[in-house]
Amino acid sequence: MASSVSGWTVLTILLISRLLENSLLSAEVKEGEILPPTIQRLMKGYNKYLRPFFDNGPVTVGMSLDIASIDTISEINMDYTATIFLRQRWTDERLVFEGNKSLSLDGRLVELLWVPDTFIVDSKKSFLHDITVENRLIRIFPNGTVLYALRWD
Repeated sequence: MASSVSGWTVLTILLISRLLENSLLSAEVKEGEILPPTIQRLMKGYNKYLRPFFDNGPVTVGMSLDIASIDTISEINMDYTATIFLRQRWTDERLVFEGNKSLSLDGRLVELLWVPDTFIVDSKKSFLHDITVENRLIRIFPNGTVLYALRWD
């Protein structure tokens, strides 16, 4: 009797895990279902793990940083809390498209693109502001220039 109970328990756990896996997969970005045709064409064959101009030298990334606020200064712990806006701009030749208007994308689609690995030196803790969603903006211009803006706390 104990073996049949454990068998049902294992079966139930497997079924629940499979249902959870399917619900998580359906929440991910699915190129064919969500993306407009222009973005689908740009993403076809795009490898986000290869930087732009991979064979032709470094990628030039322009950047600006605005400090929105500095709060919670602690002299004892030698730390503070800051909210910053970071904007980065680079050109990715793989994202060139016909047209005269830029494409503004949902910030969640950044997961499909190569982005610079930016970090703050000596930061104790930093995170992307995410109320109500992650505060990110992506704009792609016809010449392949990418504007990536985010809010960090």
